[in-house]
Amino acid sequence: MDVALWGYKEFGQRTSESLLKYWEGKYRVTGIYDPVRSGGLDPYWNITVQDPGQLKADFDRGIFEKIIVCEFDKPIRDDIIAELNAMGISELFPGDPADFVTPEEFGAEVTDAPFGARIYRSREAFAARADHLSWECNYVFNSQGRILAVPWFVNDWFDPELPLIYPFPLKDPMPERVRMPGSYCLLTKIFGNNYWHFTFQNLCDVLILEKSGFTGVYIISNAKQNRELMLMMGIAPERILSIDSLAFHTVYIFEELYGVQLDHRDHMLESTVVAECSRLIRMNLKRIPSYPKYIYVKRIGMRKLTNGDEIAAKYGFATIIPEELSVKEQMEYFFNADIVLCPHGANSTNCLYMHENSVFIEVFSDRWYLDLNAEVCGINHVHHLKVVGKASGAAKIGIHDDYAIPENRIRPFIRRAFDILPGHPEWPTEMVRNIQEEGLEAVCGRAAGILIYGAWVLGARAYEMIGSLFKDKLLGFAVTSMEGNPEEINGYPVHTVEEWKSKCGERQIDPEQVAVFMALNPLYYDEIYERLKKTGVQDIFMLEDLEWHYNLKRSEKEWGNSRNGAMYKPG
Repeated sequence: MDVALWGYKEFGQRTSESLLKYWEGKYRVTGIYDPVRSGGLDPYWNITVQDPGQLKADFDRGIFEKIIVCEFDKPIRDDIIAELNAMGISELFPGDPADFVTPEEFGAEVTDAPFGARIYRSREAFAARADHLSWECNYVFNSQGRILAVPWFVNDWFDPELPLIYPFPLKDPMPERVRMPGSYCLLTKIFGNNYWHFTFQNLCDVLILEKSGFTGVYIISNAKQNRELMLMMGIAPERILSIDSLAFHTVYIFEELYGVQLDHRDHMLESTVVAECSRLIRMNLKRIPSYPKYIYVKRIGMRKLTNGDEIAAKYGFATIIPEELSVKEQMEYFFNADIVLCPHGANSTNCLYMHENSVFIEVFSDRWYLDLNAEVCGINHVHHLKVVGKASGAAKIGIHDDYAIPENRIRPFIRRAFDILPGHPEWPTEMVRNIQEEGLEAVCGRAAGILIYGAWVLGARAYEMIGSLFKDKLLGFAVTSMEGNPEEINGYPVHTVEEWKSKCGERQIDPEQVAVFMALNPLYYDEIYERLKKTGVQDIFMLEDLEWHYNLKRSEKEWGNSRNGAMYKPG
């Protein structure tokens, strides 16, 4: 069959080479298309890379029958495939369902391990580097070339099918084989070259295996920080092997191959294991008096806080750029800081190494949120504050969008961070201006009633917390429009803001005496805030305010009250 390739980055180049080495008798590459690399020459099939604009015409002329999309980013893949389908071009998946093997067929021995994990040990297990270089993964398979389709050795955190894009079954003929005597563990999982993912996915495996007596070699992806992390975990250098030591298009036969399966869907369990890893690593860090106490972490890639420099300058935060530092230097900046303001991303991983009773302000756009850092901060007795800004642009996958935080939204969180520090540092007068001094509990305590603005998922979340704190004050739910909204939730009425103004009048409640919690997408905070103000409402809180107060009360109940209202019990 004559086939084409869409994409000619490393993934496409490796695919081209693999097709020639393993599938030449079945497939022939007759077209390669890439919008950036057009004009280049593919050395394996001796053809020129074309612009995708030529693709439809070539297909109509019979240059190729099907196409392989060499792009591993799922949203981009989906867009490309949709365009190809619209042109009547079918995608080719070179493998076959019979090329995969189930855990039962694979025949690994299973042992129970700490934290409810399971350790899998396979003898005479085969592995080879995957073609999509960006993840630096390995395929694991048996002697018949059938690939293990479960995530023990590949990935136990994300979609297990993702690393298996276009797995060329390593058979007919089997490539060169290299024996690997001894015991090994593959830490080359999906996204394993990312600081955050390696920490949350792979260091857990290391801790579990070490606690279980494993003395073998770990194979890691080629990112520099991974070796640093392993060394700080106490792993000897001779037990760490880079994936670059394994050649492409070569099969490695491991005498013993170990894998770990931990239930990463249980975020509290995962966070407990990561917190223990962070405590081991923190033992390597030093107190450095010259390091700043208040730092802003500037991102230089995607997902940037566009007004971060302005915020840092106004509130006296020193700026660091992690890419200019080693991993240990990054950790020590966080370790020595009292307050860190940081956009979510790989750099936010360093919050795991902050000292007790410090404050981590994690910033997200309204298109992406992940709570795992917050869970580990809680276990490590670090105060975690979440702030949500407004994303710019309309990217297909919103987690990569840059965003800004309006000052009226960030200011209360920075103030709160200073307030909960031991010693309660004084703020300059201009920073205090326009900040409501009266706390949430006092306001709700004297309020004639409470409304939740939002009737769906976030509204239900607010309802659960308010039910625990101020249930006797709850009036019901407010919405912008009744269209598509229920008339009541758990017995509480749902009305528009205008209807609530009338209902409050009927109950002889002054709107100025009603507190409102905005339980909706932060993208609409400012719009709803102005709308509520026009109705006479004075006390308006964000969902983040409620979450903070709820967690504070829960921690006081579980651990007792501590100085300055500390959210977590001192260790």
